[in-house]
Amino acid sequence: MNEKGLVVLEQYELDVRNARRGRGSFLVDTDRGLKLLTEYSGTEGRLEFQAEVMGELREKGLERLDFPVRNKEGGFLVKDREEITYLLREWHEGRECEVRNLSEVEEAVRTLAYLHRNFRTAPKEGRENFREESLEEELTRKNAELKRVRKFMRSRRRKTEFEQEFLNHFEGFYGEAEAALEAARSRGLRVLYEKSLAEGWLCHGDYNQHHVLLSREGTAITDFGRCHFGVQTGDLAHFFRKILEKQNWDKVYGNAMLREYGRVRPLSGEEQEDLRVRLSYPEKFWKLADHYYGSRKSWIPEKNVEKLRSLIRQREQRSSFLKILE
Repeated sequence: MNEKGLVVLEQYELDVRNARRGRGSFLVDTDRGLKLLTEYSGTEGRLEFQAEVMGELREKGLERLDFPVRNKEGGFLVKDREEITYLLREWHEGRECEVRNLSEVEEAVRTLAYLHRNFRTAPKEGRENFREESLEEELTRKNAELKRVRKFMRSRRRKTEFEQEFLNHFEGFYGEAEAALEAARSRGLRVLYEKSLAEGWLCHGDYNQHHVLLSREGTAITDFGRCHFGVQTGDLAHFFRKILEKQNWDKVYGNAMLREYGRVRPLSGEEQEDLRVRLSYPEKFWKLADHYYGSRKSWIPEKNVEKLRSLIRQREQRSSFLKILE
């Protein structure tokens, strides 16, 4: 993103005092507070939905969010002379959650629980596109993709180091994937999914340490671009993975996160089982397979080989951690 993009700020009802470059963005100080300007590739419909459900959060007292800002015409998106699309959001000073600082991780998980407790809206017509697929549907799709990747690798006469390592450990990881799918087919988890949709419960969609900003003024949550209707333990499982993969599935961290989330929003038995099933799925193994299948097969980055080996090393620790959710 270059400085020419700043010209689009003229399309908003605000006075710019200063602007400084960020990662693919501009942090803009205005008479209406701090804003963040970024290029945008989504749709206006998605933003309208996002703004509506975030607006309901504001009415419930959640102020430290990156609300989209409307332009002079009443919409959210603006374009420059080169037809590049931009989005302006409210912003908050703060630093990202440090995954190696347990107290900060606990604050982040409490913040997620408080968000979940309030993140609900009345289902309306036209919002079907913002529903997540069921866990059963998701795992069925991913397992089929894993088998497709294995079939492709087997067909290659000269295998790379990554391919050979992947095939050597496929059966073990695929066994975990099949077990997770079987558990996802349970009546309890199906009912939980249907109930979540019927009651209008919402998920952030990409809750991780980068989207939690800590400061003396409070904790802010950013990047609601993937918010959707669904089972909220999907958010919790995503955050657990981001933290625990970096902590070698440390039970101290895992127990602390479970405890702090439960203090704000206790999990039902079905939700705890949903969390267990999601974490039991070899998600990172699937991600490596998916990335491989969509890339140049002739050359695999060394870091992907190391990621696979790290995943193999962590299997026992992950399995041990999952027992606390049984």
